[in-house]
Amino acid sequence: MCNKINLSELTELELMILNRDIVKELNKRNVVKTRNKPIAGYARWLIKNTFGFKQTVNPNEKYDFLDKDNNKYLVRSRQIIGNKNLPFGIIRNLDDRNFDYLITVVFDEDFNIMESYKISYEVLQNEVDFNSYQKGFILGVSHISKLKSKVEDIKTLIKH
Repeated sequence: MCNKINLSELTELELMILNRDIVKELNKRNVVKTRNKPIAGYARWLIKNTFGFKQTVNPNEKYDFLDKDNNKYLVRSRQIIGNKNLPFGIIRNLDDRNFDYLITVVFDEDFNIMESYKISYEVLQNEVDFNSYQKGFILGVSHISKLKSKVEDIKTLIKH
């Protein structure tokens, strides 16, 4: 039997690191294949707490948060371990304009924020690639380097 860890004494970042180590071991044992699920929740938690956004009643693919002016925000994140051009996921129904801004957060293996940007819908609409197999638009980490002059760098604003 393993020693019991008092999780309530750990910070959010320490919990994420513990989760990373557990998932790495499960991955080595071929139990799991992905590491991104906790990353998404952690990124949304950081953005919500940093900017004081109001969470939607039922978070969905359309948007995650509202600001005080009712602008809608979709948050996407990735943890970079090896592959440098991971997509931020599929953005479906982009033409429906379900959000006003996309916030991207890129973490390194130790959950340090490498990059974070606020991208307007208009900029995003002109820069993402449609993937017919996924039936949605794909924004990869490599796209961000092309967009840097058109987006707001918010990395230093995030309370981490």
